[in-house]
Amino acid sequence: MTIRWNSVRFSVAFANGRHRSFGVLWVLPFLAIPFAVCSSLFLLNQEARKFARTSAMHALVSFEIAADSTRSHLTNVLCSATPPDESALPTLRMQVQRNTFVHMQEELNSPTAISGREWIRGNRPYFKAVLVDEANRLLPVKVRLRGHSYWHHQFGKPSLRVRIRKDSIPDGRRYVELSRPEDALALKNWLPQQLAAECGLFSVHSDHVRLFINERYYGVYTRSLRMGERLAIENNRLPGTFFKGDTYGKPSLWDSIEAWRIHGEADAGNVSRFEQLLDTLREEPTTETLRRTAKLFDYQTYATCAALLAITGGVHDDSKHNQAYFLCANQGLIEAIPWDVNGYGIQAEPDYALDEVRHPVQRMAFADPRWIHRRNCEINRLLNSYCATDRLHKLIDAVVDRLRPDLESDVHLGELRDTYNRHGVSVEAIFMPVAITEVEEKKQEMKKWVTARAVFLREYLGNA
Repeated sequence: MTIRWNSVRFSVAFANGRHRSFGVLWVLPFLAIPFAVCSSLFLLNQEARKFARTSAMHALVSFEIAADSTRSHLTNVLCSATPPDESALPTLRMQVQRNTFVHMQEELNSPTAISGREWIRGNRPYFKAVLVDEANRLLPVKVRLRGHSYWHHQFGKPSLRVRIRKDSIPDGRRYVELSRPEDALALKNWLPQQLAAECGLFSVHSDHVRLFINERYYGVYTRSLRMGERLAIENNRLPGTFFKGDTYGKPSLWDSIEAWRIHGEADAGNVSRFEQLLDTLREEPTTETLRRTAKLFDYQTYATCAALLAITGGVHDDSKHNQAYFLCANQGLIEAIPWDVNGYGIQAEPDYALDEVRHPVQRMAFADPRWIHRRNCEINRLLNSYCATDRLHKLIDAVVDRLRPDLESDVHLGELRDTYNRHGVSVEAIFMPVAITEVEEKKQEMKKWVTARAVFLREYLGNA
């Protein structure tokens, strides 16, 4: 990038051939915007604020977080392209009333929502809107915030749940889930879901879309299905009951079914079978409990699911949240669903250990050497088929090429970092802006992770 100044204007020539000219007085106020945005982002992170107060070194790390964020924001303001008129992605256009996002934030931060479980349980208010989909259908809808973490609620690019009016539902889809990607390429949750569908596992069937709200470009989103009848049918299952577990307090997920959200068919027999599974999982693994669990839980499908998570770096499921299961009475066994994987380095290095036990389902499975062998066989099968390194590299290249024009117009690119390490200080679960000029670098990082993980797994299997 080359910058030339004269007394009242300066011009910028970028490596991609673009040129822009700016008046100095026009630009100077905007230099403060990235810092203000970045400071707001930082102040929302309680963990980072705590570190900033404890010592000079922590304060230095906090300053570096702000500086890195400012650099990325400034780069995006100066270098972003105009969103292309024509895109390979479906384009969604939404109209909302003025200050809708302000009111969403007020409801989110209300004393009732903060003190109770309402926001965790998903009882946030909806606001009226109009959605124009890629088929130019004008749909009366209501919209609200979705997601638990702060980066899903930021003004610049919030994650949204759209509910379509019943008499206007297209293609049987009542809800549209629009999620802010948790990586700059919008691939690290999307790709595991595509692989899950290829492997015959449950998938949320997400795709990439670009979103305009009140004619302003909000960037690339992933669109997915919500748990319910439509999701079951799209996965070639009969309608059944979904069980979603997310709780950070009492009761524990594994103590009672009361802590689980039930979607789809509220079938009493299905609920009873899931309660039986919870009862069994609370017991110690023995020959008898393994036998009883096998009558309730689909271990074969879980071996494939565990293999896929091992290959893609999915360690986001634990004893407190991100648990998802499906049961259809006609099919008989409870099936695990890979959900919100956060793969390919968001939360795990390429050499992380396979056999970490994070929740009771894994504890029961790992107690059976036959299941471990089955999972290892599935890892080997996937590494030589759907998850072969060369195949994944080509897929990543193709998808990034398809997304690139819209990514390079998205000033809100960002990535979730499980840890931010500097000077011996670690900040957990922080969402950092990413410069649009780093798209190619992020792609190479992801391909490098894929290669390194495959090497590690093949060495593991060689020693199994």
